[in-house]
Amino acid sequence: SINFLSPNYGKDGSDTYRLDLEQSILNSPRNQLAVQLGFYREKVDRFDHAFVSRSGGVAPTVTIDVNEFKIGGAPNPYFLRPYISGSEPSINYSSELNDNYRATLAYQLDLSHEKNLFRWLGKQRFAGYGEMRRTINGSLTARERIVSDSFWMSAADLASIASRGTTENMSPRYYLGGKVTDPGPVIDYAPNGPRSISGTRPFTWYGNSSTTPIVENVTTDSVISSGQKRKNEIRTEGLTWQGFFWKDRIVPTAGWRLDRTRQISGRALNTSATSSTSTIDPTTRLNDLSVLDTYTGNWIENRGRTKTKGIVVKPFRWLNFHYNQSDSFQPANVAYNIYLEQLPNPASQGKDFGFSVDLFDGKLVAKVNRYETVQKNARNTAATSIASRTFRFFFDTSTPLANYNPATNSFGNGNDPWDLEQEGTQWTLAQNPGMDVETARQIAIKKYLGPVGFDSAYVDRVRQIGGGNFAEINTITSTGLEFELNYNPTNYWTMKVTAAQQKAIDSELSHYMNDFFDKNLAYLASIKDPITGGNWWTTTIGTSTTGAPYTWYVANIATTLSQASANAGKPRQQTREWSFSGTTNFRLSGITENKWLKQLAVGGTVGWMDKAAVGYYGITDADGVIRSYNRNRPIYDKARYTVDLFASYNLRLFNKVRARLQLNIKNVLEDGRLQPIAYNPDGQAWNYRIVDPRQFILSATFDL
Repeated sequence: SINFLSPNYGKDGSDTYRLDLEQSILNSPRNQLAVQLGFYREKVDRFDHAFVSRSGGVAPTVTIDVNEFKIGGAPNPYFLRPYISGSEPSINYSSELNDNYRATLAYQLDLSHEKNLFRWLGKQRFAGYGEMRRTINGSLTARERIVSDSFWMSAADLASIASRGTTENMSPRYYLGGKVTDPGPVIDYAPNGPRSISGTRPFTWYGNSSTTPIVENVTTDSVISSGQKRKNEIRTEGLTWQGFFWKDRIVPTAGWRLDRTRQISGRALNTSATSSTSTIDPTTRLNDLSVLDTYTGNWIENRGRTKTKGIVVKPFRWLNFHYNQSDSFQPANVAYNIYLEQLPNPASQGKDFGFSVDLFDGKLVAKVNRYETVQKNARNTAATSIASRTFRFFFDTSTPLANYNPATNSFGNGNDPWDLEQEGTQWTLAQNPGMDVETARQIAIKKYLGPVGFDSAYVDRVRQIGGGNFAEINTITSTGLEFELNYNPTNYWTMKVTAAQQKAIDSELSHYMNDFFDKNLAYLASIKDPITGGNWWTTTIGTSTTGAPYTWYVANIATTLSQASANAGKPRQQTREWSFSGTTNFRLSGITENKWLKQLAVGGTVGWMDKAAVGYYGITDADGVIRSYNRNRPIYDKARYTVDLFASYNLRLFNKVRARLQLNIKNVLEDGRLQPIAYNPDGQAWNYRIVDPRQFILSATFDL
């Protein structure tokens, strides 16, 4: 009930254009030929200003301002007021340009009315189509920071405003209400937050242990610090055929499609003014955004074919049989495993078959369908984060080593002070005073990264690809049974019942990440600091907020890999095997001629869903710590059911305009709650989704 995200805001803008052209070339009882051409363009721009962090960074924790005075000695007007710190508000600009071109040529040959043997060929439909889709996606990240110059700034900060770090970043406070000592409620519900902290303001600080404050005016503004564009193209061409034989009682279909996809990345922003790949404009000392439209390297291409076939047989007017089979391919963005091998595109093989009956002149219609789908090379998005986290042991995937300080033998950049490229370079320089930094880096890569198969070319390639473009692949097997029954006892009363069984199993999990740690975990645990002799794996270096490498591994990699392994051969989480739904609608005109009541219709729906596995209990080791999951003890969310009701009323306005009023009550029995969707191995829920309480929806439609 308290919206502490109200200072966050965003703006979306979209321009869309669509052009369609359809032309009939032949139009006779025997031959029909038509062409369709189309063009679609969509340009979307988004701006997001996250004053309070939604994810990552520092959690939004409510704190009390206990400072009675400001840093300069003046009384603090916010004394004892609750607040949330902005924690360096993040700003994101994103854009997408989507161009889509398509052409379709359709031909129909109808011989069903011929007076000779050709009539047995019936009706034949053919279509050929081609489509090309081009998308250009871009994303820019900015921070609000000090953009004016001061004598206490480093040379690197003066050369590049975009590279200025936490010292110059803003961490504003968002106050949530009055003093906690005030009587009564003190919380302001969704108070208006600041839309920007840009401008000129006094900056008070103390230097060299002086008791006299130093006050200077500084200018703050949002500064773009990182960004990149990516271009994707998908070309599709295909053919389809549908035949109608034996007076339309046998209807076969077939289709073929070829998809070709390619991808190229634009030049990424590099804020280091001294780097050979710097994108800093020396005049403004800000990023030159025009470089984003420069695409380097070669296109990365992929292709695949899709084939479908099916048939419907109608031996009797009331009985139909159907069978469909497909071998499909989905063009996906280029991704790699940790060995820099390009992952294949997701592909699917499926088939379904069944029958339907139509009895009592359409009053009773039933359909049964059985399906089986094997999805190969399905992307495992959880593994994307595992790969990027694994790289952090060895090097920073986004920023090359920079800002070396000989006095402290340290680098002023990077996510972690313990990655082996950085640590190894510092160790090498400490052992070889006066050595060139790049030489020391190459030695460190060879010595500490080489044993796991990483060299400098690998490091450069990963930085070029980006840490977010890595994944694993799974094989998912799904089988199910679908049943549908429609029964209309009268023209005024309709009923529909559906039931479904679905089984989805991770039948085969990719092994790249597990294999990597099986081979290299002992090596990582054996690395020694040659200067102190300490163990690199278990030592927290400097003021690292992520702890030691081992701490990072247990918290961010081992647990995720363990859960993925636990699910091998088991039903996919959140999958409910059985579901049921029953719907009915009754018009009162079937039982009354009252001019008011006969315009009323009432109905409702009852639904039920089976229980679903949402996690696994853990296995407690001898020291009392849970480090793995028990794949034989899933945690279930209980079976759920829903009830919906609706009523509609037909009327005429001014005796001319037909209108309809309808009231829907969704989830009648629901009061609103948080539903757990993920559990820790001790059985405690850690993630939830909001289940809305019952909803009342009143709608009106008019027929003019």
